[in-house]
Amino acid sequence: CAGTSTDPESDDVEEMRLEGDELCRVGFTGPLCSTCSEDYYLDGIDEVCVACDSKEAAKQSQSASKEILPIVVGVVVTVAIVLTVAVNVPGSVQNWYNRRVERIMTV
Repeated sequence: CAGTSTDPESDDVEEMRLEGDELCRVGFTGPLCSTCSEDYYLDGIDEVCVACDSKEAAKQSQSASKEILPIVVGVVVTVAIVLTVAVNVPGSVQNWYNRRVERIMTV
């Protein structure tokens, strides 16, 4: 394996003398290769830097919108159901609503 020799004069070690971003995977830069290079973004799921103009970036953008839409719809439906039940069940919420219904409807 490359880099396993303990002899500092070994050809194996000479091949491993890389510096800076040469040690990083494609798209990574910085100390410990911990950030993405310019024109790259971090894909948080796969933990890789993806080029902004790549097909992978386009696919990520489409899949993100497909994942977010059902969540937003689910939240809106849940809030609508909770409000409907709260307003129609006798109690303090219904009393509050009945006292302010005209003001609410004119806004």
